[in-house]
Amino acid sequence: MSVKIVLMMAILAQLYASILALRLNQRYRWHSSWTLISGAAAGLSVLEFAVLMMVWDTQAEILDSFPVWTASLSALLVSVLFVGGVSMIEPLFVKINKAEYLMQQENERLERVVQHTEEDLALARHIQEKLLPAESPQYPGLQLAGSTVPAEWTNGDLFDFMPVHPDKQGLVIADATGHGTGPALLMTTTRAYLRVLSQRISDPAKILTAANRAIVADVDQGRFVTVFFAQLDPEQRTVDYASAGHEGYLLRQTGERVPLHGGGPPLGMLGDIEYETAPQVTLDTGDIILLASDGIPEAQPTGEDAFGVERMLEIVWACREKSAEEIVAALMEAVGKFIGPETRNDDMTVVLVKAV
Repeated sequence: MSVKIVLMMAILAQLYASILALRLNQRYRWHSSWTLISGAAAGLSVLEFAVLMMVWDTQAEILDSFPVWTASLSALLVSVLFVGGVSMIEPLFVKINKAEYLMQQENERLERVVQHTEEDLALARHIQEKLLPAESPQYPGLQLAGSTVPAEWTNGDLFDFMPVHPDKQGLVIADATGHGTGPALLMTTTRAYLRVLSQRISDPAKILTAANRAIVADVDQGRFVTVFFAQLDPEQRTVDYASAGHEGYLLRQTGERVPLHGGGPPLGMLGDIEYETAPQVTLDTGDIILLASDGIPEAQPTGEDAFGVERMLEIVWACREKSAEEIVAALMEAVGKFIGPETRNDDMTVVLVKAV
């Protein structure tokens, strides 16, 4: 009779294990593995019930034999282990569910943060774009054009056309270290300084000197901005300029290429520097002044050589018969094709003046 009791206990344990497996499936998502486990437990209970029926009328001396007892106790042990295993795994499901819930909450929070950040960056980009010239000023005998493409949401480059005197036109290109929000803020500050100072001071070198002192007082060490500031006299077709670490290029209609050297150090590096105005440049018909941020000559696809100054000047020279705006567009298109859409790692800006 004892063997029969053991077998009945084993059957009940297997049925209980089957119910527990189905309960886990219902509470923590249906899954084929738990359906199979539940089915296996039910199948074992059926098997043990069949064995019980087979030995029900067996003689007592056979039931009390060592093999029958060993098989019965083994069945009971398996059933108990089955129940224990299924019971003890539920806390793991609880932890997994809690972790998934917390992960979902965190993902939702991060999505809100990203959305909010993108909205802020989009607003910053929109404001910065509004600071760019709405159109390029044009004069009889001179064409001006400029373009800029940021590497990220905001731009660490700057170009601007600003009136400095009734008979002169201000022209500036600048490039802050790095790219992103920090350089964009520095660039916006630099633009404001140059615009205010150009209304009060007529000498380009003195404008850069005053702007440098203000920027040194505002920015941390290691932050600086290169600037090329020029004043154009459209009637005389002359250019007075000063440079803070930013080089330009004069392409004569004869084919001669004249560097417009960088002069003093970038703004923000040394507080007591005095900048100097470079010798005046006179433009003849067909001459071109090209100003570009280092994002253009240093543009470089992965594993390839950089775009380079020589390639940049060759493209401008090849397009010299076109208008200033067309030359700028051709140069920016050439750089874009050279590096591809996925490898732009710096802001790119170009300003061009053409005598016609």
